[in-house]
Amino acid sequence: MPKILLIDDDADFSARLSRGLAPLHKAACAEEADDAILERLASGEFALVLLDNFLPKLSGIEFLKKLEERGIKVPVVLVTGDGDPKTIIEAMNRGAFAYVQKQPTEELVRELKPLIDEALDIWSQEPPIAIPGDAPPDTLAEPQLVGKTRAMQEVYKGIGRVAKITQPVMILGEAGTGKDLVARAIHDHGPRQGKPFVAMRCNTFNDDLLRDELFGHEIGFRGEGKLRKGKFEYASGGTLYLDEVGELPRALQEEVLRVLEERQVTRLGSNEAVPIDVRVLSASRRDLVAIGDARFRRELLAQLSGETLHLPPLRERAEDLEPLARHLLAREAAMARMPRVPKVRDRGLGRLREHSWPGNVRELQLVLRRAVVHCRGQQPEILPRDLTFEEENIEQRAVTGLQVAISCALSSGKNHLYSLLQDMLKKELVTLRVYLQRNA
Repeated sequence: MPKILLIDDDADFSARLSRGLAPLHKAACAEEADDAILERLASGEFALVLLDNFLPKLSGIEFLKKLEERGIKVPVVLVTGDGDPKTIIEAMNRGAFAYVQKQPTEELVRELKPLIDEALDIWSQEPPIAIPGDAPPDTLAEPQLVGKTRAMQEVYKGIGRVAKITQPVMILGEAGTGKDLVARAIHDHGPRQGKPFVAMRCNTFNDDLLRDELFGHEIGFRGEGKLRKGKFEYASGGTLYLDEVGELPRALQEEVLRVLEERQVTRLGSNEAVPIDVRVLSASRRDLVAIGDARFRRELLAQLSGETLHLPPLRERAEDLEPLARHLLAREAAMARMPRVPKVRDRGLGRLREHSWPGNVRELQLVLRRAVVHCRGQQPEILPRDLTFEEENIEQRAVTGLQVAISCALSSGKNHLYSLLQDMLKKELVTLRVYLQRNA
């Protein structure tokens, strides 16, 4: 029977958890992580560690660092009440097998058992591969990923797993879910942190401009008076983030594929290839496999999808709405130079929770940005009336427009009523269509 070590300064918690695991696993308990524990783990006495993060001497993260420094290979599951994104990312980046938040013992045991079985099964078959890399930074760059729901914890785990490797990563998620923040977090927690992070939106240029942006051009090309490096060259040594890569024109996809395969780029107007060392992160709001080979080359998709991360839409992480709102309000207040951060209480939160958030976190940010403008007083608060949503604005504009059209028609004669109404409706339908396309 594999022996498990529980490290937690709450002896009662350890005893309850030990009893819950007892039918299948023999568990020993320790109240702190010290050198003696490290020696026991180095000897192979334990097959797995269940580790708290808040400990008297070394924190769980610090203990993981010690394991890494000494080359001690043992699966570690962080079991803690700390749901901070930085803690989860750091733990996974430091080699933790999994992260589980503390909960009632029966539920915790139910969640831990399959994780323990999986970890023991993997570790019994082959030793883990050590991947060299620099230590990740202590803090995440602003703006931050926010959320403690299970769905977001999986995202943080994924960031921690892929950050150290050099494979390309495809980030999938609806518009406004924070794909750019995930890309930046992967870069900042990997061995290329501190090197260039170059972002490129693939849906904002025509074919020729995209080609120029990606590959650059030589002096004299199309009359240009100076040499221009492309995004691939600027990102060399660091990371290139291709946002909405599914929008790359088909003809350009083949050229990008060639650059990735050959690891060199040729500027427009040049015959000489420039070697590059780039890690590519890509993002798409659409499933590129479903699009089909006619729209997106499968060979390029294979190059870009060494690993894939899926971001949940905001409607599937309702519990994150409140901390997200408070975080975004703090940022908006700082940018608006407000002396105090506006509060959002139950009545404001109630209105936020009623919305389906088709635009996800980006839409929430815009809604709160508009709301901040209406806050007044020494103790500003976001009220339900301050929260307006895009579709409501469109509806209001349509109603107002119709009222104006009817007023004009009545003043100029009934014969003009039909044509004026028709023109107004066409205009508002165009506005609505643009909104829907933007949030498709």
